[in-house]
Amino acid sequence: MPADALILPRSAAEDLTDRLFELRCGAEDIAAAVEAGEDPGDISELCRELVALARAAEKIRGRVDDARGVGDAGDT
Repeated sequence: MPADALILPRSAAEDLTDRLFELRCGAEDIAAAVEAGEDPGDISELCRELVALARAAEKIRGRVDDARGVGDAGDT
């Protein structure tokens, strides 16, 4: 196995897949709103929601570390 390989618990991989799907849907919603000429305020709200989804997806690293026990007091 390569030294830089990343092994995810199944639950973390499924969570990441779900979050990526949410991100794609959010981006598609923004594209559709722009194409439809929606109100800029509505588009801004969709953008804020997309950023929130992206930030939540970035937290996968902490969840993977938690699942592996990284950061526990017993780590040496």
